[in-house]
Amino acid sequence: MIRFLLCCSLILLADCQTAVQESSNARPVAPEYDNHPKIPMHKGYSGIVHLKEMLCYVQSDSCNPENRTQNISRCMQQLYQGIQRFNMIPDGPLGQILLYKDSIRERFELFKPIQSLPQQNPQQGQLVFLESGDFYVFHHYGNYRKLAEVYTKISLDLKEKKLQLAGPVREIYLVSPEQTEDSSRWITQLLIPVKNQIQE
Repeated sequence: MIRFLLCCSLILLADCQTAVQESSNARPVAPEYDNHPKIPMHKGYSGIVHLKEMLCYVQSDSCNPENRTQNISRCMQQLYQGIQRFNMIPDGPLGQILLYKDSIRERFELFKPIQSLPQQNPQQGQLVFLESGDFYVFHHYGNYRKLAEVYTKISLDLKEKKLQLAGPVREIYLVSPEQTEDSSRWITQLLIPVKNQIQE
């Protein structure tokens, strides 16, 4: 019996040593991100989904709201020039995050998902992992002029669902002027980070 227990102990010890060697030889794990999350595609409210980090190349800018169109156009041009210059492989549609807005100034970021980190850091723009989290998803079909009404509707729906905003909203341009001039075919995916309201 003692021999049997001794043999078992030696086998367990050998297994532990092998596991330690394997873990010390293991390569560092690459960051996990998902540029193609599975999101239900419905017009209007499409549910709440948990999204992983998303690897993106980002260009930031700020402007007077009256000059928004020109600034976004310039920022987009810089974004695509950076992608080309540093041989980044795009991996999803263009998106935008509005960081701050009032009647005088607004600050925004344009982002484009990319497949992997480039060989060198770009001099302009940033490489960013957009945060993971729970997102309220809404698909807007049509012209961007209606987005203000859509956000009002979403705000009321969040109150009804007892959810509160947990960060800046992401707009993903699934079908945009880049693909077609017909604004009736544009599809904008709104990703609103949310958390449950704290009960008082």
